[in-house]
Amino acid sequence: MIQESAEDRRRYFRVNDHVALYWQAVQDEASAIETPSALSGTQRLLHDLQSLDSENAALLRVLQEKSRELSQYLHIINAKVDLLTRALILSQASTYYQEYDVYVSASGISFPVKSAMDVGQLIDVHAILLASASWVRFRAKVVWCHQHSQAYMIGTDIVSISEHDQDAIIRHTLHVQAVHRRHEREEQT
Repeated sequence: MIQESAEDRRRYFRVNDHVALYWQAVQDEASAIETPSALSGTQRLLHDLQSLDSENAALLRVLQEKSRELSQYLHIINAKVDLLTRALILSQASTYYQEYDVYVSASGISFPVKSAMDVGQLIDVHAILLASASWVRFRAKVVWCHQHSQAYMIGTDIVSISEHDQDAIIRHTLHVQAVHRRHEREEQT
């Protein structure tokens, strides 16, 4: 798990996004990030599929140099697996998660909650980044809580996350930012 300083957190993009979240308060800072039993089997499968996909990318680049046909075939198989994974992730989003409009970066997330939370409260977050259909989990600490209409908004800093999950968030935020910029350019023309 990656532990970051305040200086490290400032270097990440923060984007406004729509994600599916499942989160729970944590009492023991030293405890592992818990996945609720209802989510554990599917989440483990999704996480493993995403990890394998990252490993496959490098191998596909090497294979492309040696055998273009084999590389194209494996790319198509990988695309099929990606589609199935995306369908599974999105079905999980509607079953176990609540969708939120959030601000997200590789260093934190802010989202609405029903009641006030104490600054310093730790939470375990399981997030489906809908635009990229990626599943990530991390531990975060509430750094601010403000009343907002009938609810509250909390801002968190990620205090513990795997390198794979942090990379997934970085790729996702870059993707969302690129989509936003593309839409802005299209509106200007």
